[in-house]
Amino acid sequence: MFARNLFYMRKRVTAPPVEVPSLCFMVGDSVSGATPFTDTSSYDASDFLVKVNDVETTQSFDSLTLAAGDKCEIISKSGSKFPRIIFSDSMNMVSKILKPFPPMWTSGLGDEFYNCSMLTEVCDDLLIHNPQVDDVNYFFQNSGILVVPGGTFKGLTGVTAFKKVFAGSAVRELQEGVFDSFENVTDFEDCFYGCSDLTTIPDTLFDKCANTTHMKWTFQNCSSLTGVGTGLLAKLTKLENVFKCFSGCESLVVDFDITATEIIDADDFAWDTVGTGTVRVPAGSTTASTFASASDANVTVIEV
Repeated sequence: MFARNLFYMRKRVTAPPVEVPSLCFMVGDSVSGATPFTDTSSYDASDFLVKVNDVETTQSFDSLTLAAGDKCEIISKSGSKFPRIIFSDSMNMVSKILKPFPPMWTSGLGDEFYNCSMLTEVCDDLLIHNPQVDDVNYFFQNSGILVVPGGTFKGLTGVTAFKKVFAGSAVRELQEGVFDSFENVTDFEDCFYGCSDLTTIPDTLFDKCANTTHMKWTFQNCSSLTGVGTGLLAKLTKLENVFKCFSGCESLVVDFDITATEIIDADDFAWDTVGTGTVRVPAGSTTASTFASASDANVTVIEV
């Protein structure tokens, strides 16, 4: 009897359901005839199911009519990859991304949320299904994104430049691990330029970015930035260009240790209106002398 019951118990065990690829988001402002995709002509519209507020519709994925506050989910019936997702063409169509982006054919992104001022939130692991992506420049530029989850760019080891990704955005908080996949990124030019609501930066933000050489204008005009940890740049041993990296950060108090770096144009590390702080540099090096002459008078340079 026991063996028979065990047999039936085993038969009842089923594998967990396989998640169907889909794009799921909340609508920011009403749209008519819009689409969050590019190059839709190469796809069969009948292969995509559109749900609005969890109800199946007859809408085509390349011509959506949605009201503000709607929840929209676009599902690939066959499980095939999606065309490139880009909300910037419809700008305020989206306010939240509820699920990680489905697998896409493209490797080049960028501008995905450009000027999407109503976007305030994205889910963690946003691009986890797209490890082939190697370009995300301008991704959140001028958007309303407030908090960047730690896994937003997880797995994107092919990315080599991270230019203007958050420039001009409303970002206030960067969670731990945001750049942990960026061992091959060399350039963070203008990454946070003009992020006037950003107040703090995780001390470990660049710890996994060992190949970074350029941080030109990276935090320029982040006027609310108040504190930067000692170790923020400490592991960037290949850093060469930091031109006006913190220029215009009028509220910033710095405490940097760059003794392990070889900054070529340290004389361009202009502080402009930076408040006060300390920077530790290699003793007797060109970096020390040029840094001391170029820094704001209120920033103390210590040779170590």
